[in-house]
Amino acid sequence: MQEHLEIFKKLNEQPQFGYKQNKMAEWSGLTESKVSRFLNGSDIKAGEFFRLLQSMPDAFQQRFWEKFRDEKQDWRALIETTDSTEAREILLAMADRLTPVS
Repeated sequence: MQEHLEIFKKLNEQPQFGYKQNKMAEWSGLTESKVSRFLNGSDIKAGEFFRLLQSMPDAFQQRFWEKFRDEKQDWRALIETTDSTEAREILLAMADRLTPVS
């Protein structure tokens, strides 16, 4: 998740964004201390990160994913950096997508 953190932090440092921790906490439902720790380099659970990202304004989210795709073209490299919990979440999401709806 380190790449996610770096992209998120660099993006939020740009003048058009620059959101405050208390606002991000309010939008996401995470505690302000958790947002602060994340922005200062501590890891958070994948679900917490995606809740935070999803709560950000649309322009921020769009720019995040553009930057993420630019930095991570090879899906194999992304898979190699996931921990077992994240890998399980990915596999379950893929299984849900591939399971035909009756």
